[in-house]
Amino acid sequence: MRKREQRMAIRARARLKQGGGWSDVVVRNVSRRGLMLEASTPPACGTFVELRRGSSIVIGQVRWVQDNRCGLLVQDRIDPRIFLAARDGSDPWRPGDADRRALARPGTTQNLARSQAAARAGQWLGVTLVTLVGAYVIVSAAHSALARPIAQVAQVLAAPSR
Repeated sequence: MRKREQRMAIRARARLKQGGGWSDVVVRNVSRRGLMLEASTPPACGTFVELRRGSSIVIGQVRWVQDNRCGLLVQDRIDPRIFLAARDGSDPWRPGDADRRALARPGTTQNLARSQAAARAGQWLGVTLVTLVGAYVIVSAAHSALARPIAQVAQVLAAPSR
């Protein structure tokens, strides 16, 4: 019989993805090749799962299930110190953190209001731009139309008197 790897007893919160959903679990012990998890509804034996704790991601297969606990054989070796450090409070992660699906999303009404505000700003910018271009065209046309007569008047006024 093969010798069992040393396990380190811990109590660390984590997020478990099975199928299409996420759930909160507690990691009860960890070794370099596996974990024991406690979950309200543990995944079935043979299920492949993803476990996240802070920035650590572990992929594994459920090897046994008993009551609300299950054993996970991991794909890649784990450094148990990462989980032990989290026990000391150095990991500020809480269930639901860094999970964008758990964040509240703006509703249709909020999206509509934001879209309308952007449209109003765009309309204001467009009207302002058209007004400035129109004013420039009018001033340029007035300058061109009046430049020749003003130059003639200036010439007559500058000429010596007879």
